[in-house]
Amino acid sequence: MYGGRVTARSTDGQSEAFGKYSLHQKQTTRSKLMAEIVRAADSTPASPHAAGEGLRWIGHGFSRLGLTDHEILNREFIVYDALYEECKHRVDSQVRQERGERL
Repeated sequence: MYGGRVTARSTDGQSEAFGKYSLHQKQTTRSKLMAEIVRAADSTPASPHAAGEGLRWIGHGFSRLGLTDHEILNREFIVYDALYEECKHRVDSQVRQERGERL
């Protein structure tokens, strides 16, 4: 599969803070969620994240396309970028919900 290397881009400002969650805390939480999913796809943790199985299938599918490693990596980057954006959305939504904001 991908080997655990994860690309992640954040468009948040460096000094942004949300209530009790600083930007750093949110980024850490986002990264931990993504790491949990990738770990579940790459190994067999005791309590795997459900999304890990889908990511594992995607990784195996990429390996069956008959592409070079370089071509696979180039195509997988968008998958990991999209996964990070979903992690970001879910963490940010949870923070807003905990603060009582409307989603």
